[in-house]
Amino acid sequence: MDCYLCGAHNSSEADFCERCNGQLLKIGLDPAPEAEEFVAPAPEIPEEPAPPSDNRVESLKSVEHRRLSAALGLGKPDTPPPTPQRPRPIDERPEPSPSVSAVPTATAASGIPMIGTRTASIDSSPVRESNDPGRKTAIALVILAAVVGWLGYRTLTSEPVEVAAPAELAFASTTTRPSTTTTEPPARVWTENEILGKFSSVFVTVELYECPPEIVTGKESAIDDWRTPGVLIDEHNVVFDGGELRGAAIALVKSRIGSETIGRLTSHGSGLGVVTSAAASNRNMKIVEEPQGEPMFWVTLDSETNGIVVSTDPLRSTGQAVIHVSSQGDPLQVEIGPRTAPLTALQQIATRETTVVDSLSLGSAVCADAPSYVDSVVAETLVEEDD
Repeated sequence: MDCYLCGAHNSSEADFCERCNGQLLKIGLDPAPEAEEFVAPAPEIPEEPAPPSDNRVESLKSVEHRRLSAALGLGKPDTPPPTPQRPRPIDERPEPSPSVSAVPTATAASGIPMIGTRTASIDSSPVRESNDPGRKTAIALVILAAVVGWLGYRTLTSEPVEVAAPAELAFASTTTRPSTTTTEPPARVWTENEILGKFSSVFVTVELYECPPEIVTGKESAIDDWRTPGVLIDEHNVVFDGGELRGAAIALVKSRIGSETIGRLTSHGSGLGVVTSAAASNRNMKIVEEPQGEPMFWVTLDSETNGIVVSTDPLRSTGQAVIHVSSQGDPLQVEIGPRTAPLTALQQIATRETTVVDSLSLGSAVCADAPSYVDSVVAETLVEEDD
């Protein structure tokens, strides 16, 4: 036997190791006892009871069961048919057999025909035959068709009934709906900023040129102190104070931002001078035939600051142009110094046009270009004469 501590081999009878004196483990050395063989006992077979005799079984059967077995041929061939017995009432308890006591029996259900008996005849009455749904539907359709045909015949053959006029009806009354008139809402009143945006570019400066008899080269300077404020009323015409036109032959129009254009000089019966140019300008007063609203704004140019002034109080002209504007932004009249041009005069001036008959070269003298600007009607006449 080997020691599990030092591994030394010892004899099988030793209890302690010869080397380390440790106790030896003796496991599985003794033979296991033999198990006894278990023998199962033989099962006991219960004895079956003897089958009951046929006579006893037959006695337990009811009369109806025996009759049914006899009718179907289920009985023994040598067994004589059972002796008819007196029918037992339902409420009478069956007599117990001398050999069997308290055997439950089932009573026959009443009203159920038995095999071999005749079924009861059921008489069909005429009332039940009349309950046929198909027959009822056919009768209803016939009646409905007759009613529809009669109504159609009355409608076709009846005379038209005259309907009384509404005036002849009882309690006839006529009602008149009140007429409603719709009025357009008043136009929106412009603000001062909107007026400033529209009229900020219509104020210009007009420089008048008196050309000498002989045209010289180079750009001439304007006559001393002959600059006057003007207003651009439409795309081509500018109005200014024409009281001192003197011998001016042509004018140069300058905007507030420095752009220049040359135009033809004329005068109007209201005392205003007019400069008509061939170039078109989109920033103008935009005169209308029928202005809306009452005078509400007065617009002018401040010569010292070169800024536009919009006032709701009337302003007097002190050498600068003043435009009278309605509450909806339409120009009504222009006042320049002692001259006042109403809307009718402005509309007449706006019809003037000019035409350049000769081609102009850049950098040429202003006076040299003056003969090229003529009235549009005159230009058409010159073209017809040339043809």
